[in-house]
Amino acid sequence: MLELEFTLSSDDLVAYNLFAVYKLPAGLRELRRYRIWLMLLVAVASFAIVVIGFGKVVAALITASVGALLAVLLAPWLWRRHARSKVLRLARENALGTPGYHRLRVDKEGLTDEGPDGAIGATWDRLQRVEQLSRHLLVFTGLVEAIVIPRTVGDARIADLMRLVEAHRPDLLSVRA
Repeated sequence: MLELEFTLSSDDLVAYNLFAVYKLPAGLRELRRYRIWLMLLVAVASFAIVVIGFGKVVAALITASVGALLAVLLAPWLWRRHARSKVLRLARENALGTPGYHRLRVDKEGLTDEGPDGAIGATWDRLQRVEQLSRHLLVFTGLVEAIVIPRTVGDARIADLMRLVEAHRPDLLSVRA
């Protein structure tokens, strides 16, 4: 059995939510939608402005094409900026979760995370994956639900946890920078 004690800050919750927006399939689908709609909006608007303003269809097509290309290239940056401001706003409203003291217990059955909002348990077979980030370890108990463990618990404790994960579910391990 392993027991980790740590305090989650609102910065830890922001980091998890940004990871979810940037890396999980739902966030990536949203980026694709954003990119397509932005491209269409810019192309149609620039085409209409040039045709109405100057009456030149060929110039309008060229302008719409260039505008659409710029929109496609800038969409990921704009999306990340929008997502970050949205997550930070939610953090200010305390809508990302409750920061505070957590105790993670790991045993032969699985993991149990006790925090300010109560306890969350997951058996080994319920775990989806483990993501190792530079400042956090994310143990996914569902498609978008994860136990967030700050690396401030210490490298030795993280290594102990990873050994237990490897012993019970070697298929879950992944490495991220």
